[in-house]
Amino acid sequence: MLKRRLSVLTAMLATLAACLLTPLTASSAVAAPSGCPKFIWQNGEKTVSYENCGGGSQEESDNGGGEGSGNGTPSCDLSAMAGQGNTRWCEGTTTCWAHIPSSVYKTQAEAPEQPPPSEDAVYIFKWCVSADGESSYDWMWYTPDEISLEELAWQAYGRLTIPAFTLEFNPPQKAVIFIDTWWWASGTSDEVLTGSSAAGLVAIADPDRMEVDPGDGSGVMSCPFSTTKSDACAYTYERASDGYPARARLVYTVRFENNGAPLEVPGLPGAIESEWQEVTVPVTEVQASVVG
Repeated sequence: MLKRRLSVLTAMLATLAACLLTPLTASSAVAAPSGCPKFIWQNGEKTVSYENCGGGSQEESDNGGGEGSGNGTPSCDLSAMAGQGNTRWCEGTTTCWAHIPSSVYKTQAEAPEQPPPSEDAVYIFKWCVSADGESSYDWMWYTPDEISLEELAWQAYGRLTIPAFTLEFNPPQKAVIFIDTWWWASGTSDEVLTGSSAAGLVAIADPDRMEVDPGDGSGVMSCPFSTTKSDACAYTYERASDGYPARARLVYTVRFENNGAPLEVPGLPGAIESEWQEVTVPVTEVQASVVG
């Protein structure tokens, strides 16, 4: 068994050597991941959900979710694992990374430690570097955590993508005082948006309204969701200007479905907004001419 471990260790270190800037020095084995990150299997595919570990913020996960510490500052030097992908996290001031599953033992049957502790257990390789540069590594069994509906809903919400658009106005090029200026979001549509599934749970965004700030100090006004040229969203300027910094964004209401059935998830946002899109609007006066 010892001889087998040594040969496998030699193979793994050879694989890692190309990624290392400094030699790896073995020390005592490290403990299994204590819930950070949470490696979750969904429909046969791995996703990663990061939790707060040791007060530090974590790297972005494979599924785009993940939560930081709230202070925006990692408790460890994540660059110590630069080039190792997104499965990096902090355990206090120690930086850790993992192969999930291990690149040497890819299935339960291949793992040298038998039997597996559970049907869902994954054999992983975990490598950590302390703040003083000391490295430690080991292979171990890890049983993925069960993920709650709330966590799945957050993942689904994060998978919503708001289409880009351009803020248009009419009259084109220059607005005119005391004449309605029309606004609309060009380059997008009023279709319902559906994010990709998170284990059967999806977030759905229904077009709700367009918010427009004419840029003249009047504040933000709420308009119908307008994606084509019309007078549905209109504003009248009262003062001329070389250019008002107008802006607009699209707002959608959000609902959730779990395998096609409506799902209420308390505490999650009920809306999602696009980024503000800006445009400079010159406003002119109409000069009347008297012909005698």
